[in-house]
Amino acid sequence: MQLVTFDISSRFASPEDAFLVHQLYSETPHYFDIISIPMPTLGEVHQELDLVRHDNRRHAELLLSRAVGDIPDPKSGQNVVGYLDYKLAYPQTGDAMVNLLLISGKLQSRGLGRSAARELEGRLKGQAKRVLVSIYGQNPRAERFWKSLGYTFAIDAKPVLDWYAKAL
Repeated sequence: MQLVTFDISSRFASPEDAFLVHQLYSETPHYFDIISIPMPTLGEVHQELDLVRHDNRRHAELLLSRAVGDIPDPKSGQNVVGYLDYKLAYPQTGDAMVNLLLISGKLQSRGLGRSAARELEGRLKGQAKRVLVSIYGQNPRAERFWKSLGYTFAIDAKPVLDWYAKAL
């Protein structure tokens, strides 16, 4: 499949959007197998988004596209294609930490993740000097993805995760 560049936009994911995030998770069950946790329930997703709302450094966003997707976002009129969770000034001032960049399982390997990562890097310039990403579990596909975007191994936190980093 040929990779293309997509126009990706995003919007804040509120607790009222838990059903959209949960639907995205339901379309991507292999992610939860890789990180060895059960898929979160709708209630757990709602609770997590509520926690994000109370942390001014943390951001949870729905990734949106007009071009592809089958999860309609009633607020934007676009399709939800992914989910992004990141935190500013973590682990230290000048850093941004991506906890999760998840593209719907139905839409992976088309370039959406690459477009979303580049869009985020563009937004973070001036706010962060370095972006770190966490790769949970044994996930060589995620490792290849981030390396292809110029991220290099930064911190070994095995057995749970590895961190990769890129200077902006």
